[in-house]
Amino acid sequence: MKAIARILCALGVSTVSLSLGCDKVSWPSRNHIASLRVLGVRAEPPTLAPGKSTRLSVSCADGIHGGSSDPSCDVEVAWFAGCDNPEKNDPKKCFERYATLPDQLEPVVADTEVDRLPKGFGFGREFEFVAPDNVLSNAAKAGVNVVHFGSSYVFFAVCAGQLVTLKGLKDRLPVGCRDRHSQQLLDQSRFVVGVTTIYSYDLITSRNPELLSPEFDSVAIPESCIEAADCPANFDCSTAGECLPVVEVCSKTHQRGCKVHCLDFALAKSSFGIFGPDGSQLPTPEKSLWLDYFTNAGGLPDDPTFALLTPKDATTTERSDCIAWVPPPEATQNAHLWVVVRDNRGGLTVRDQRILVR
Repeated sequence: MKAIARILCALGVSTVSLSLGCDKVSWPSRNHIASLRVLGVRAEPPTLAPGKSTRLSVSCADGIHGGSSDPSCDVEVAWFAGCDNPEKNDPKKCFERYATLPDQLEPVVADTEVDRLPKGFGFGREFEFVAPDNVLSNAAKAGVNVVHFGSSYVFFAVCAGQLVTLKGLKDRLPVGCRDRHSQQLLDQSRFVVGVTTIYSYDLITSRNPELLSPEFDSVAIPESCIEAADCPANFDCSTAGECLPVVEVCSKTHQRGCKVHCLDFALAKSSFGIFGPDGSQLPTPEKSLWLDYFTNAGGLPDDPTFALLTPKDATTTERSDCIAWVPPPEATQNAHLWVVVRDNRGGLTVRDQRILVR
């Protein structure tokens, strides 16, 4: 197993690639959500063996109506698979193979019957991907040990409208996003395209990061509630059975004069681990984890990206740094703070923390 660990270090396996369609869009801030945004694609499990499957799901938010509105996204999602170990490991080499898909789909993608969807194409918020039997086309040796590996790229198109097919395209995905009422094509503020990477191995597995014991302003957030009495002070019980933090609006002229609130959590040692075929955790290498956070209301006074430190030993957990957030100047029931934790083996976990501003 130590030899396998050395191979993984040598491979330098890259992180999940998420290429968002942002051309010609004036974003107010990378971490302030004021339009449709894909926060990530989660694969469960994040790594595969040949012939095994994983469930892909899109995590997105839509801040088009501002911080006073529910940021849930009403979207259509198309998936494009069949891009395994492309030339020079470049997923853009796969666009040409998708060019004929419009001939097999209805002009409005949603009108295509499920049993007529082409192989490797999916429609919906979730998609089951199966690693090809021959995906392990690469190998590396270390003494008598050999690790076989491969990379599969799955493209996605997320539309806050109606997905339609576009013919004659060989350098991009052959779909567009149309307004359901005006029928006009929408720009990238309502239409996000990207690609996520699925890694396959024969001798190792990985798991998605697990966020534990969340706290808001140093107060533990209960898992659920039935009524307000089940929640700590300065929390309220939502109709969905969640204890939500309650904070005051920021009435200051400048954000730096506002009270800063903190969200933090713990990560178990296993979140950083790589595992052998028998489920045992390898001593090295450990995964790199990093965190991004986003909001649709209020401000983020700190740098919203930082690395997460490995716990000191297998029996401990490490808490993240303070994820700092400042309330907006107006009351809202729909302020959200999204925490996105990624690792360099394709793992991803998103926490959506709703906050009541009064």
